[in-house]
Amino acid sequence: MDDVKSIGRKHNSLTLLETAFNLQNTILENLYKKLYFTTLDIKYTGEAACNFLKDHIDNHEFLKGVDLHGDWPASIVPYIEKFCLQNQRPRYLTMRRTTHSLLDWTHIEELFAYWKENENIDLHLKYYTHAEDTNHSEKYAKVMKDDVEANEGAECRYYYLKHERIGSISRCCISPPYDGQSSVSLTFGPDLFFMKKKKI
Repeated sequence: MDDVKSIGRKHNSLTLLETAFNLQNTILENLYKKLYFTTLDIKYTGEAACNFLKDHIDNHEFLKGVDLHGDWPASIVPYIEKFCLQNQRPRYLTMRRTTHSLLDWTHIEELFAYWKENENIDLHLKYYTHAEDTNHSEKYAKVMKDDVEANEGAECRYYYLKHERIGSISRCCISPPYDGQSSVSLTFGPDLFFMKKKKI
């Protein structure tokens, strides 16, 4: 396994967005448990894609970035949560417009609770809200502070929150709705420049 992880670090990233459905499945089936990558940019093409993603999250400690496209099933949500809460190194997760149904406000609340208790999450999460979730900004406003300076003249809404015990910041940017959905960029992690600028 150590040799496989070493090979994966050399290959770094896997992107299969333009690959045909059956071809991607064939590629993933042949790479499954044999080759590991630090970043994944893949679309949902069935069981092979699910197995590949789950195995990476469970068994590849150097996985730092995941970009998901397509209509992924709810069965991957526990793995997404696990990936987000692994706090040994910086990581990012992007869930494209078609994956919006996987995350709801309950998952976001769990992230905030975990961050407050465990302190050292270093995560950037981008996802899309549900079309029917029209009060997403209000929900963030209840747990974070309005970034008045950033919001001045901006179309997006910005929020931030300083950790109570350590030098860690949570920041959020919510875009205006487009086709009934807003994109949300949520970051947990250290940012000394931001804290100095805000004097917090």
